[in-house]
Amino acid sequence: MITIKVGTEEAHAVPGSRLLNVSTEHNLPVVFGCKAGRCGSCLVQVLAGSSNLSAPTARESRILDVLDSEPDWRLACQCFVFGEGDVRLRYV
Repeated sequence: MITIKVGTEEAHAVPGSRLLNVSTEHNLPVVFGCKAGRCGSCLVQVLAGSSNLSAPTARESRILDVLDSEPDWRLACQCFVFGEGDVRLRYV
């Protein structure tokens, strides 16, 4: 089981869950627009636990480049959680 933490809020997720889905199902403070990796509105900073997230897809990498993002930023709609432990996020 993975624990997703955004600020003081947290939720538990089963491995293979999409990060944005976990966030919306548990009312974590992550905003989104298209849910398809096109708009960049679900940009989050991974503060801890990046090893528990899937690698960026080609689509996500293109959008992150356009947004001139930092290495620890991800699109919540494109990430899947894996393993066990905590993932701490900050909505950018």
